[in-house]
Amino acid sequence: MEKIREIIKALEVLKQNDTVKVLFVTQLLPVNLILYYLLVGYIYLSSRSLVDIGLIVVTSLSGIPSFLLPFSSAINNSVKNLKRYDLTIISLQIITLIFVVGLAMANYSFAPIYAILQGIFVSLFILREPVNLYLLKSTNINFDKLRNLEGILSSLRQINQTVIVITIILLENIYGLLIFSVGFALLLIFMLITLFFKLKLRYPTAESSTITSSFINQFKSLRKMNNTAKLFLVSDYIVYPIITSVSPIIFYLLGITNMFNSSYSIYLIFLSISTILATYISNILNVKTFSEYILFYRISISILTILLSLSISVFPIFMIGVFAILILENSSFIYLNSFLITFIEKEKIRLIIPLMEFIFSLVYSIAVIIISQIGSEIGILSVLRCIGILGAIIYTILFMKTRNIKLAK
Repeated sequence: MEKIREIIKALEVLKQNDTVKVLFVTQLLPVNLILYYLLVGYIYLSSRSLVDIGLIVVTSLSGIPSFLLPFSSAINNSVKNLKRYDLTIISLQIITLIFVVGLAMANYSFAPIYAILQGIFVSLFILREPVNLYLLKSTNINFDKLRNLEGILSSLRQINQTVIVITIILLENIYGLLIFSVGFALLLIFMLITLFFKLKLRYPTAESSTITSSFINQFKSLRKMNNTAKLFLVSDYIVYPIITSVSPIIFYLLGITNMFNSSYSIYLIFLSISTILATYISNILNVKTFSEYILFYRISISILTILLSLSISVFPIFMIGVFAILILENSSFIYLNSFLITFIEKEKIRLIIPLMEFIFSLVYSIAVIIISQIGSEIGILSVLRCIGILGAIIYTILFMKTRNIKLAK
């Protein structure tokens, strides 16, 4: 109970710092994910076409816009007036949502138009995300408080997403496609609230350079990172996306192939619970060295992945394994995000983190394609087991080589 009180007490930071409060409030909804879900549902229920859904999928977070990340950091580092830049992009996102609401209200169901609007909206979000990183870094919030806030925010975002998605599933049978128009309108209102809060916020001045030099500098900054940051890059942005690329296989084994069935709703509920528990776990695990981080969060997930391939015949045990992976995965991301934000220098944060996220997206996209091909040849359970074994071997080597590397916070 003491730890729970300590986590909740972190919310006091919101009263003390306006920037942290605005960033917290304006990220309470995972807008990109909810928009993606609404578009997939609207297109499917209006046209019953899986091909049309595919158009939306390729413009999702793991699709085309992710490859804008290196350019987003370069553009951001060429901007000196962060407020004008941020407000302009939010305004463009609002205009995009107005188009979506208008088309939905007119019962327009031509999927390519929605796919383009989805791609524009997510691309704009990616272009302004480094600004949020810079704003948060400028508050000088310490690691422990940030870790608590990250955990609370992650939990609330997942709960909000679950409530909205399940509500739409329940009401779709009563109100039909109209409920999706309401969903789009709610996202529009949330973005207007975001614009209002950001208008009142004071932005710090930032150093700026040309886009060309910023683009080159981000790769130089990646190379010049200290050993600890490079280890996180290898562990979490190069190796781990290969491990987590088996997620589509796990979804298939769970029976989650349709976002509009009861299995998906149950999965979202479990995901919300796992995120809440992950907030607690990330605070009670006293990770002092990089090797402990690897042991708690990466070797354990690799071993659980192997066990999943062996326990599919006993479905309750399989579900417990998936639940454990979700908890550990969410906990590691809470720890990782908080550590990197407090660890990386202020003027480099807009350069390094977007580029690391780009590397993750690139490796993940390639790994999903390759693993799906291998799975069709040797079987999905075999590929699940092989990826788990590969992860366990790589992370054990990392564990052995990093036992003396401390994580200074």
